[in-house]
Amino acid sequence: MFRSALNFVLIGITLSPLAHCAPDWRVDLLHSQGIPTTHASLEKTASEAVTDETKLNEAYQQLGSASYQERGHAYEYFKSKGNSILGFLKSKEPAEDPEIRMRASEIQKHLESNVANQQDLMVINAAKSLLKSPKDKSTGG
Repeated sequence: MFRSALNFVLIGITLSPLAHCAPDWRVDLLHSQGIPTTHASLEKTASEAVTDETKLNEAYQQLGSASYQERGHAYEYFKSKGNSILGFLKSKEPAEDPEIRMRASEIQKHLESNVANQQDLMVINAAKSLLKSPKDKSTGG
């Protein structure tokens, strides 16, 4: 019993300083992208994931447009939004229009496989996570 308590105390003493000195991957990621970790900057970065749902719905319907140009614009709009719209695409019921279904599926596959978009999503999630963390000096809190 005494030995267990002693080990616990020794581990607690040894690990405690490490917990405060360990680098935070979220802060490192944001800094590598040139994003400061001030509260205002984190809020701005986290809010970039929010997209106007009305515009998304319009673009979704345009994927089935008779106009080649409109379909192309809608397709590029979705691709430009990155992973922030994956939730929107996944939440949509399969469209009756086969053109919409096909293009939405292509966009979703493209976004899920695009490494750059994965990094963008990691940056946004890191900012959101830091905003939810207890306040400390590294996040401007």
